[in-house]
Amino acid sequence: MMNTEQLIICEHCDCVYEKATLAKHQKSLCLRCGAVLQRYNGLTVQQRLALTLTATVLWIFANFYPVMSISLKGLKNSATLWDSVLALSQGPITFIALVAAISIIIAPVFQLLLLVWVLSFALANRRSPAFKVCMRWLETLRPWSMLEVCLLGAMVAVFKLAGLLDVLPGIGPVRPRGPEPAVDPHCRSRCARPVGHPMNTPPVASDLKLCLCHSCGKACDISDHADTCDRCDAPLHPRKINSMTRTWAYMLAALVFYIPANLLPVMNTSMLGSGSDSTIISGVLEFWEHGAWDIALIIFIASIAVPGVKFVALTLLLVTAQRRSLWARRERSKLYRFVELIGYWSMLDVLVVALVAALVKFQALGDIEPRPGILFFGLVVVFTMLSAMSYDPRLIWENQPSEEVMDEVARH
Repeated sequence: MMNTEQLIICEHCDCVYEKATLAKHQKSLCLRCGAVLQRYNGLTVQQRLALTLTATVLWIFANFYPVMSISLKGLKNSATLWDSVLALSQGPITFIALVAAISIIIAPVFQLLLLVWVLSFALANRRSPAFKVCMRWLETLRPWSMLEVCLLGAMVAVFKLAGLLDVLPGIGPVRPRGPEPAVDPHCRSRCARPVGHPMNTPPVASDLKLCLCHSCGKACDISDHADTCDRCDAPLHPRKINSMTRTWAYMLAALVFYIPANLLPVMNTSMLGSGSDSTIISGVLEFWEHGAWDIALIIFIASIAVPGVKFVALTLLLVTAQRRSLWARRERSKLYRFVELIGYWSMLDVLVVALVAALVKFQALGDIEPRPGILFFGLVVVFTMLSAMSYDPRLIWENQPSEEVMDEVARH
């Protein structure tokens, strides 16, 4: 059996490289698709644990102290992140409250608890109980933790309410985040070294009877028909199962929900007896007309442009992959990574509606309630994210027509 501990497989094109020892500010790139394979990270276990514990303390402040407070005609009100989730849990849009709770409360706290658990044992040079399960869950939760979006949503909510009420930001919008590899703006790139090949011809995993573990990233030897990763026990698949079918299904479902998401009102604002519904587009126009063109631009990009770009990009990626096109494969691989990068920022509008609905509760004087449009928009965000996650970028580099990888084939 091959020793694969010093090998790394590019998750975007399946090329195999030897792991490199990187200096500070360095990263290694795939020769074929340009994806980042490794990045220098000099944090010790003690530093990681210290950052995680700090982030845990900040999470407590973020969830039990008000995000902001408002006042109207002498009446005051404040809201925490929990209040914003509860504001979405009323009526037929309860599902989107669950999505919001997972993205800004549940996923972050489970990430922090798992990191504290694993790093505490690592500090004593021991592997924690249930280590493999913990690491798989950390990878699963990573794309669903949206604290950056929540922080931006709190800022937009402040601007949205400032013209109607007296607004005072609280200490709730702190951004707890565990240790992650830092992206250095001065990072120097270097090409990774292919395994046993000249620098211009990196081998692919299938030629070496290797398979990438999608949970922990290990290069696994499958020459003896292994079907699980020997490091994290996750099932091994040469390609994502039913990738094309699932990507098309999720994207078409998101496209269907995108229509009512833009046509139906996302919230109703009632101030001093005068009420009106507002859609996503009318919200953008309202900010623009009041001179807040920067906030209008942020909402337009996050809520309208980003979903539109994802629909176009995923359709292009799907069609060209199905046709086994050789056109601009490196550029298409970069396009997929861009879609992954912008994935959850569309959640901004959902969190803004949740925050303002939780804050403005003054009965006859003023009230803001979420409307069905925000449910459909939340579904658009979820299904576009699932679509991007289901797509297998390695299909871009496959030349020979072949049947899609099905369950029974993927079991080796």
